[in-house]
Amino acid sequence: MKKIFYFMATATALMCGCAEDEGSEEGQTAAAQIHGTVVANGEPVNAAAILLTPGGGTKVTGSDGMYDFSDLQPGRYELKAYKESYQSFNKSIDLAAGKNEELAITLTASTGKLSLNKAYVDMGSNESNNVAGFSIVNSGNAELAWSITNAAGWITQIDPQSGTVSANSSEAVVFTIDRSRLSANTEDNHATLIVRSTTAGDGSAAELLVTVFGIGNGTNTTIGNDKDYVVIGDLYVQTQDMGGRMDWTSANSSCEGATTGGFDDWYLPSMSELGVLYAKNVAIGGFVNENSETESSYWSKDSYNTNYHYLIAFSDGQQGRAYGASWTTGSSSSSYFDGARCRCVRKASPLPVVSTLPATNVTANAATLNGKIENKGEPAFTERGFVYSNTFQNPTVEDGVATTTKRAVSGTSTDFSANIASLTAEAAYYVRAYAINSNGTVYGESLSFKPTAVVDYVVLQSEGIMVQKNDISSGTDWVSAGNLCRASSVGGYSDWRLPTRGELSALYSNRATIGGFSSNNYYWTSDVYSSYNYQYYHLSFATGSTSYSYSSSSYRARAVRTLP
Repeated sequence: MKKIFYFMATATALMCGCAEDEGSEEGQTAAAQIHGTVVANGEPVNAAAILLTPGGGTKVTGSDGMYDFSDLQPGRYELKAYKESYQSFNKSIDLAAGKNEELAITLTASTGKLSLNKAYVDMGSNESNNVAGFSIVNSGNAELAWSITNAAGWITQIDPQSGTVSANSSEAVVFTIDRSRLSANTEDNHATLIVRSTTAGDGSAAELLVTVFGIGNGTNTTIGNDKDYVVIGDLYVQTQDMGGRMDWTSANSSCEGATTGGFDDWYLPSMSELGVLYAKNVAIGGFVNENSETESSYWSKDSYNTNYHYLIAFSDGQQGRAYGASWTTGSSSSSYFDGARCRCVRKASPLPVVSTLPATNVTANAATLNGKIENKGEPAFTERGFVYSNTFQNPTVEDGVATTTKRAVSGTSTDFSANIASLTAEAAYYVRAYAINSNGTVYGESLSFKPTAVVDYVVLQSEGIMVQKNDISSGTDWVSAGNLCRASSVGGYSDWRLPTRGELSALYSNRATIGGFSSNNYYWTSDVYSSYNYQYYHLSFATGSTSYSYSSSSYRARAVRTLP
């Protein structure tokens, strides 16, 4: 009989090590309460932000759409609900002592072209957490102009505060707060950024709630840009379980194979991360937390030994470990374990990741620079482009204009290019792609190219390749032939290679057009005949037939590259 074993410590005690204040008897008898459910189209709304002022703070609904404000003093309150893609809800409420007010909130979908990817940002109480971001989304089929109204003196910078966003596209916005300007009364430290369309004839508008109430440990909670996840600090958390109870291997595989929200780097949380999920389970929503320890247990990725893994019961926060394989028993006299539940997380990527791609279309005084955003960063990058220099091998955006040229490229797509001119022929240039977000500036690899009037390659569009006009070797072994191709930078490209058998046959068929081939010699291909005997295919330019030889044989080589 295999049982589940629990340690006698709760996740909340582990995290903060403090007892809750029970409050005075007098305060309990005089307190009032506001509670209810947020719905849209008759269904509960997950991850809606509910602001109650004065003094109530902010609640975030779970998958059941419920919210609750308790221990309130008598008086008038303003309640407002925020949710991305919905119009905000606002209502005044008068509370008498001891009153339990139930208020159902019905949200109406926004019909405008302009919306935001977030509804709510809590900046927490961490002194270093002073920058956040969101995106303005244009769902219309025409460009949209917009501007932001900021009524909070402690939101000191919004970049940009106005602009345009292309049709069916989005624009990243970053804002900065100055904590020294916050009110001494924490009830006042919230603000609404109102984003309005300024395009004539369009009345679109959206609102973003920004609060600095915090919970004292810097774990700010931000509603994600997809209803299937929320963000806690730098941790993304799915808002739904990955199925029901399952063994540990299945849970681990489910997370690693998940693509929730367009991300594919989900994983099972560690025990410390699972403790955060338990502490914030109401805000996240969707957890099974009202049944027994066995029914409400969630796997962590942490191992106790080869067969057992740690977990937490969300019914009471008890921690323990369980056998990783699932089993079922027909016995009704004892309690048996039949797998745990699975909730996946991922880490945010504070900085963008960018790659520099080889320069193309290189002429005597011009070239096309190319880059790729591998990860947009969180918040997403606000600027991207290139820096190039014929002085510095690793140019930066901080270099002077006398030595380095900076070329920003507008837009938000991951692939980007820039055409540059006025280059010095035959001079060596170094280029790096860069990207900037509120967390800093990052660079891709430094690549070089040389402007030249000589075009040393031919494009075979029908074959999807480019081929160099001259042999890269008049006779060498197979390994050296491949190395010579990969080291070539003809035309400013750095992805030359040996051709396959099919590609070399195409070169043979077009040999007159390409030129420079030796008609009575063999040419290496990249294809392997026998890796065990180190034998590789080659092609005769006398007959067009293929054969194979040992890698140590000496044959000619011609480099090709794949067209983009």
